[in-house]
Amino acid sequence: MQPQVDIAIIGAGLAGATTANHLAASGAKVCVLEKSRGAGGRMATRRTENQLRFDHGAQYFTVRDPRFKAAAENWEKQGHIALWQGRIVEWAEGGLIDKTNDQRYVATPAMNVLCKETLADLPLLTRAEVKSLQRVNNRWQLIGKEGELLCDADWVISTAPAEQTAAIMIASKQILQAAAEVRMLPCWAAMIAPENPLDALQFDGAFINEGPLRWVARNSSKPGRDPSQETWVLHAGPDWSKAHWENERDSVAADLWLNFSNMVGSNAVKPSVAIAHRWRYALAEAVHAERCLIDRNLRLAACGDWCGGPRVEGAFLSGLETAEQLLAC
Repeated sequence: MQPQVDIAIIGAGLAGATTANHLAASGAKVCVLEKSRGAGGRMATRRTENQLRFDHGAQYFTVRDPRFKAAAENWEKQGHIALWQGRIVEWAEGGLIDKTNDQRYVATPAMNVLCKETLADLPLLTRAEVKSLQRVNNRWQLIGKEGELLCDADWVISTAPAEQTAAIMIASKQILQAAAEVRMLPCWAAMIAPENPLDALQFDGAFINEGPLRWVARNSSKPGRDPSQETWVLHAGPDWSKAHWENERDSVAADLWLNFSNMVGSNAVKPSVAIAHRWRYALAEAVHAERCLIDRNLRLAACGDWCGGPRVEGAFLSGLETAEQLLAC
């Protein structure tokens, strides 16, 4: 029998996890539906057959808003996050420009842990991809890709990227119009374990403004990761990612590693592991002005890092405000 709940939440990233956690804490019966194998969304971690881990989505987060700061302090006390004290730079023609002044946090021992812990005691349906909604007896039926009934709910909240939210919530002109105005940019991510460490590199993360790459990080330098096996994550820029979107994954990983190796003068270092993953909806080019969208007549809502503010903090604040507004209804 499929769950019948007060509120169904599509997506188990930080926005969905935050919304579900706050609603459940106030007594609402919730269920989270996630199309992949587990919680995390773009706070993702890939584990290889030889037990290497790569944070191939969100790399870190900063803390600015007082509400997010309060949550981060609690997570830090629980051991779910820690400061990443690696050296961060900007790669420029004249040399490396230090950018280490910001406090950057990561979830430990992997980025997806934060979403998993937030949802630990809540109902989570994985491999449950919602393709459409059907209105039956003033409630919503969430329909999967094979036409199966996944869940029945009074309210539905989508925390999926803007384009996917628009496809699911076509019944709401308010949400559809707002989501359709947000353009999400793609990103190819490469996960590399070099055969030999790049000891000569005097940084652990770098912003890059030219060429295919926009960000590189020594993943193994983050707290809670295994420093005995050096690992790197490389993020390509949106233009390069779009131009090479249909390329083979192995080819993309090889191309990005070669580009990085040539940049740093380590082209003799071969990878023992080279994996690529493509994020179709990596980041909003320009976010929607409001933290969340709520259609009270239809009992539909949408939120995520494309609403009100980008990245990890934006996802949290969007989910929090959605929960607070629904509880005030």
